[in-house]
Amino acid sequence: VLQPDIGLCGGFTETKKVCDYADIFDIRIQAHVCGGPVATAASLHLETAIPNFLIHEHHTYAIKKWNRELCLQDPQPKNGIFRVSEEPGLGIELNDEVVIGSSRVEIN
Repeated sequence: VLQPDIGLCGGFTETKKVCDYADIFDIRIQAHVCGGPVATAASLHLETAIPNFLIHEHHTYAIKKWNRELCLQDPQPKNGIFRVSEEPGLGIELNDEVVIGSSRVEIN
């Protein structure tokens, strides 16, 4: 099982290339996702686009209240099944109130 991370592999296109290459060798994919709801939505979209998808990683961070409130949508499984949004883009929007109320960190 290969675990590419969209955020570390260079985005959708590069991650899809990794998945396609793995498929040539019959290697299954479990996208690595331990970030927030945006990363979850991105990984779900990737997983629907590849033939060698095995299982979705749903990290314990994804069920924390502070993480679930970060976006207006909350991609969580129901009865063990995720529904992938058909809205434009990733189908997910940041919750401006939560973002504005969050701590600011500057990295120099």
